[in-house]
Amino acid sequence: MRGYYKWIGNLAAMCVFCICVLGGLLAQGLGSISGTVTDTTGAVVSGAGVTATQVGTGLELKTTSSAGGVYVFPSLAPSAYNVSASSQGFEAYTAKGVQVRADAAVTVNITLKTGAATETGTVTA
Repeated sequence: MRGYYKWIGNLAAMCVFCICVLGGLLAQGLGSISGTVTDTTGAVVSGAGVTATQVGTGLELKTTSSAGGVYVFPSLAPSAYNVSASSQGFEAYTAKGVQVRADAAVTVNITLKTGAATETGTVTA
């Protein structure tokens, strides 16, 4: 009977160990990128198209700035991203190499300059 209890105790310890180790391996923390889109006077730009492109894969995620100029990419895999924004009557904007880490929030505030949409301003992070 003692051997049975010892075996059950060992089995329970192995189960706890496996759950802890495998749970840590399977858990992938996600990061986020957010910010505010404004013009050069500081006025918010609502309805601006904002794109986060994962550098390694080319995967594009798109969103639009809110009435308050705010945009959010809430669940991003840890990686480097290029963040670009455009709106009618403004130059396109790009921030290159924005690093997103697991369980971390990155702020990229965007200032759009008045100009033709074919002009591009680039910032390297």
